[in-house]
Amino acid sequence: MRIAFLIPDVRTQQPSFAGIHLAWAAHRRGHEVRFVSSHDLSFLDDNTVLATTTRVRAGDYRRPANYHAALLSPDAVREEDALSSFDVIFLRYNPMREPAGEPPSPVIDFCWRLRLSGALVINDPEGVRRAWGRLYLADLPPEVRARSVVSRSPEGIKAFLRELDGPAVLKPLAHAGREKVFFLRRRQAKNLNAIIGAITRDGYAVPAGSRHGREAPPASRGRADPRGIAGRSLSTSALDPCGPVGLTPRRRRAFVLAQPSLSLRPRRATTVRPVASQAAS
Repeated sequence: MRIAFLIPDVRTQQPSFAGIHLAWAAHRRGHEVRFVSSHDLSFLDDNTVLATTTRVRAGDYRRPANYHAALLSPDAVREEDALSSFDVIFLRYNPMREPAGEPPSPVIDFCWRLRLSGALVINDPEGVRRAWGRLYLADLPPEVRARSVVSRSPEGIKAFLRELDGPAVLKPLAHAGREKVFFLRRRQAKNLNAIIGAITRDGYAVPAGSRHGREAPPASRGRADPRGIAGRSLSTSALDPCGPVGLTPRRRRAFVLAQPSLSLRPRRATTVRPVASQAAS
């Protein structure tokens, strides 16, 4: 088989990445494997998606690290090829991970057109497009996601927090990295108006119940919000109440299987230590 891995940048790959392991295993089984950086694509008038591909030279690479070194070495082979000529294209590119301020990438549109032409693209470009924001989590079963609402109304957000009557996380609907993500204690009133205003000024907000009890998760002990608002500014990767931190192992697996797999790289498990009041109960 001819297999293409469409990734953000070949130069940023690491030996531990799952894509490298998959490509190495396919290479050892005799498949032709190419890597394509997201900035090495061209869309032609005849609807052909042309790519500058990178591959290792023929050889038996005993470990993924050896395969990775050969892929990044000057001896790696770079060739132009049409992506539609491959048997399968692994879309391992998440546009939401692009740095803030970068121009929007047409990679998802390119892959969508490849699907229309009959090419096998994994992951589904439409699934990646739908997962642009946190509203996608509403498609998950209620058992594996926290209670939440999507609103731009300060009164509606406060009403939800009162009804929740517990700790909550307040963040923008659109992903914004670690910015504008706040942990709110139960019935917190201090700076609540300022926090809500900071988020809703630029769009919709998502207040959601937190599964970390009365204390903020360990990530909240990091940097404070640069604007000095007294809410606890958190990293979304460690904070998301629907993410790995807030779930049991069984429900975590259900969560991972229910969302589009944008990256198969295993994540390090996070241990949340219960506070004394929770342990006693």
